[in-house]
Amino acid sequence: MASFMNSERDRGGSMLPDINKGSGRGMGNEIGVPVKRILKHQRMYSVVSNPQNAMGNMILREKFKLPDPNKGKIPRQIGGISSTINAKPAGKVSRSKKILPKFIRDDPAADGPKITEDDLRDGMMSLLNRGMIPKGVDVTPAFERGKAPFGLTQAKIHSFSHKTLRKPKTPSIAYKRPGTADRGEIGPATFITAGGDFENSYLNNIHKSDDNLFTNNQYAREETKEDVLENISPDNEDMDDVREDQIDIREQEEDYQLDVKDNQSIEGEELYSMYQISIKGGKVVETSPEYMSFKRANATKWGAVSLVLYLLEKLLNLYNVPYATIDCHKLVRLAEEELTRPNHEELLECCINKPQVEEIINNPLKKFKGPSGPDLAAICIQKNWRRFKAYTAFTLLKYSMSKATIIQRRWRLYQLMKNTKAKIKQFNEESINEWKIMMKEFRRRWPDVKKKRRVEIHINSFSFSEEKRLSMEKFQQRENSQISRIFSVKDPKVDVIYVAPFTLTNEVYEYYKKILELGELEKPENRFHIVVPENYVKFKETMSLTQTLIYSPKAIKRIKTLIEERQAYIVPGISTKEDVKLSINLGIPIMCGDPSKVSMYSTKSGAKRIFQQADVPSPISAYDIYDKREFEVSLCKLIAHNLYVNTWIFKIDDEFNGRGHAALNVDSIKTVIELRKRKFEITDNIIENKLVEVISKLLPKKVKIAMPSLYRNWDEYIEAFCHVGGVIEAAPSCNSKQVVSPSVSFFVAPDGEVDLIGSFDRFAAKEFVNAGCFFPQTSLPNINLMTLSKSIGDILYEKGVIGHVTVDLVAFPDPTNPKAHPLFWAVDINCSLSDYASACFHFDLLMEGRIDKFTGQYFVEVQKDPDELIDADAAQEAKDKTNKNEFFEPRSFMFCKYLHHPGLATIQFNTFFHMCRLESVSYDMEKRTGSTFCLYDCLQGGVIGLITVGEHRKVTVNYMVEALNFIQNQAGVIPSKAISEDSTRIDEINVGDVFSRVVSLVSYFKKGGYKASNYYNKTHYF
Repeated sequence: MASFMNSERDRGGSMLPDINKGSGRGMGNEIGVPVKRILKHQRMYSVVSNPQNAMGNMILREKFKLPDPNKGKIPRQIGGISSTINAKPAGKVSRSKKILPKFIRDDPAADGPKITEDDLRDGMMSLLNRGMIPKGVDVTPAFERGKAPFGLTQAKIHSFSHKTLRKPKTPSIAYKRPGTADRGEIGPATFITAGGDFENSYLNNIHKSDDNLFTNNQYAREETKEDVLENISPDNEDMDDVREDQIDIREQEEDYQLDVKDNQSIEGEELYSMYQISIKGGKVVETSPEYMSFKRANATKWGAVSLVLYLLEKLLNLYNVPYATIDCHKLVRLAEEELTRPNHEELLECCINKPQVEEIINNPLKKFKGPSGPDLAAICIQKNWRRFKAYTAFTLLKYSMSKATIIQRRWRLYQLMKNTKAKIKQFNEESINEWKIMMKEFRRRWPDVKKKRRVEIHINSFSFSEEKRLSMEKFQQRENSQISRIFSVKDPKVDVIYVAPFTLTNEVYEYYKKILELGELEKPENRFHIVVPENYVKFKETMSLTQTLIYSPKAIKRIKTLIEERQAYIVPGISTKEDVKLSINLGIPIMCGDPSKVSMYSTKSGAKRIFQQADVPSPISAYDIYDKREFEVSLCKLIAHNLYVNTWIFKIDDEFNGRGHAALNVDSIKTVIELRKRKFEITDNIIENKLVEVISKLLPKKVKIAMPSLYRNWDEYIEAFCHVGGVIEAAPSCNSKQVVSPSVSFFVAPDGEVDLIGSFDRFAAKEFVNAGCFFPQTSLPNINLMTLSKSIGDILYEKGVIGHVTVDLVAFPDPTNPKAHPLFWAVDINCSLSDYASACFHFDLLMEGRIDKFTGQYFVEVQKDPDELIDADAAQEAKDKTNKNEFFEPRSFMFCKYLHHPGLATIQFNTFFHMCRLESVSYDMEKRTGSTFCLYDCLQGGVIGLITVGEHRKVTVNYMVEALNFIQNQAGVIPSKAISEDSTRIDEINVGDVFSRVVSLVSYFKKGGYKASNYYNKTHYF
């Protein structure tokens, strides 16, 4: 430092270097040096040339390895140095490291010592020498962590031209602080160019000793900076400049190194691009000057280059390429990639005439003409054959895999569906078992239930096949035809929840509410509730009501709310498994038996078994027929063994209301006439060979189908008959006008008790098709209805059937004694609440009378003055009866359950009933006679029902004619044909046929045929 200061003092600040003097070699070195680098060097020189600059002193101490000065004696601001530089330290400089403890050395099985961070800093050799790491331990993982201590890379060989490359000289900038120069002072912040020896040595040191100045140990450099910062005042203005100078020096060295590398790469590229060698006939032309110069220039990497040349020769010789020019630059670059073997594409990239070479290689006429041509041809054939075989095998495998995938997917889907079905089946079985237990408990508790307040949920659902529902006209209105179920609230212990298939208008609701008020019920709106499934608009109109209710959670929730903590049960329509699901969902029993048994005994064939067990007379018949051949043989046997029967009736098992009826009259068949005349024993051989052949040919021509709109010919009918099953039974052997069709409805309680609901005589709109009924029945005047009902009800109860039951009969005169009591046959059973039975609820609410359980007659209590009676005997009997003058009069009603008139849709509700009052079509509450309507929907639906009440049938028929005439006057002329002649299968009953039938009954009654013993009407059973 002292010599540096002396030399600086001797030079003097006023001695400026001569520009021309430095313009020689030194100036030549400064040409091309960036001005920014020159300015950085000048700033650094100004820092180190100032002895009072702390950062300058720090840089010089680091460069020349000078010891730190004594802080106590000479302040750092002056730049003093400690006088005890070579003094011996007072204590030990280092301490011995700990060795492996004795208890671990003596015990080989002991756990190893804990190695601290200080032990790791001492190095791997220290750990091994002190025994911290046992002998024989693999220390490779320790060297794998972090940067590897050794690496394998290609040595860099510099060109000879780089040896003479010298670093450019940069001018030094001297800084003179104001007032410090001895002579020739220069102004403040003045920069001068110093061309002395110190300047050149400093600049040379900047380039040559970068490892000492710029890449010193990081910890030593940081320590020096901290020491400097402790003694430098915050007011030092040069502190920021010094830090910026250090950063600029490092950037300067990095720029220089990059410039050197760029120069080397540019010179190498120029060197390699100068050579182009040739390959003729698959051999390198080694005698060419280019090849020799190229080999001499790449002597250090000739091993890799020669390998690439060998591969090129082999490739070009293989395909008999006559000439190729090689780009040496690409060749050397390819040779430098020693870790990968070059492929054909990469080798061809080295050829300057690559298009010509590729044309020869890819040309089949030339590629196989070389010395290895036959081998190449064989290889090509084998390659393509193997490709073909592999592609064929792959295609087959791909096809097989696709099919196997489909099979697996289907199999898994099948297994999933099978498991799901098994789970559903198990769940249903568990639910059915719980339902059976609930039903058993319901039957046991019925005597107590009927004495308490209870809730009846009435659902008149047509839960049969969809094909049958589609063939029903006005399906939803017909499902709502038993809306008179709400009149069950006449029993003070019963509340009713009626499930309607669609939303009823306010007019319809108020109409039935008014009838309940006339029945002297207080607040009827609290006694009955109408629930409509909210999702009925989302499903088909022909979907059954029970299914729609199951898929309507809001309606289910409302029903549960209404029956909460109350005894309730379901009164279904046609019962199926859907009603059981609803019963399980609501958690309440159902007023019927097992749906499978109910459905079986409600068929025509099932009813025959019940009648046989109940010992009730039934017609000659054959049932459970499911085959056309069996049908023909059974019919022929019945005809042959019962030649006195003129008409045979065919009935499909699950049809109703005459929909599945057909008849065959055998009076005109010649074969039957001959058999009746000869009167000989008929064997099975005669039946099967002769009679069957004749009957099978005559059936399509002779059979009369009840509803040709459903079954247009015999083939359609017999197909439906055999699909479902059916019966063949004999008709009474008398005039058809003498045959009547009574019905008996009764209720089988869960405890087995049987109660009569009513009896009816049905009348037909046309043959076999029922249109309405008379209440009560008079065709069997002396029959005990309770005995008949109980005999059939007990058998049904034993079979597990409870609830409402209707038995259809057929009555006819005794052939041996026409004046005797008529005979009857039981022909059908319906294990559900019928339309006629529900009409009895409506009638009973209006009459407020009582029914005779044995005869079926209905009486109402009236009060009359005996003096007003014309008959003296009757007056005397009335006076002797009671002091209150109480009398009982019979009441009957006529019911037309389905009247469809399109003209009703044009009439407003208020206008219709206003005209009823004007035309005297009304019901008299005092006399309890007149007409009342059954509204299934608003009048826009075009369908209504009609009940006329009177003392006897003649009065009811007159009321019915008046009401029908009123409807005709208001809605228009009754159409003669309501059924269109298209392909639609429909079971509509023409309202014109009903009107004609009622008018004929009026004519009959005018002739005096209204007495019960003489009244018969042409009808038939279903």
